[in-house]
Amino acid sequence: MAEESRPRGVPSQIKLRGVVLMARAPRPGTVRRALEPLLGVERCAALQATLIRLAVAWGERVATGNLLVACEPPDAEAELRALLGPRTNILPQNGLGTSGRIADATGRLFEAGDVRAALADPLTEPKIRALLESC
Repeated sequence: MAEESRPRGVPSQIKLRGVVLMARAPRPGTVRRALEPLLGVERCAALQATLIRLAVAWGERVATGNLLVACEPPDAEAELRALLGPRTNILPQNGLGTSGRIADATGRLFEAGDVRAALADPLTEPKIRALLESC
């Protein structure tokens, strides 16, 4: 596994069995709201879609087991499936607050047999800056 694709704090000898990605559907007016004055709602949604695709590509590189994409809002599965393809394992986010939703999604990963997992943000600041500059 390449070092640049490893989450910070995960030693190089540990292989990630499962990965959970928390994804908010790229709906105009609901994502990247702080960037709306600069980019507009449509470009914020396009940026969100690009970030989700990058995160899934990262997850596919580092996971040796299951890759789950937990979607928000819960009715966004069809939108994310259209964005990511039919083989992506998408499930709705469940739970109260961010920590409850993360705990639920991670529990589903463990139920699938992936007992070695990590929570990480695969989108480093330089990648986000490069995406913003390309808009």
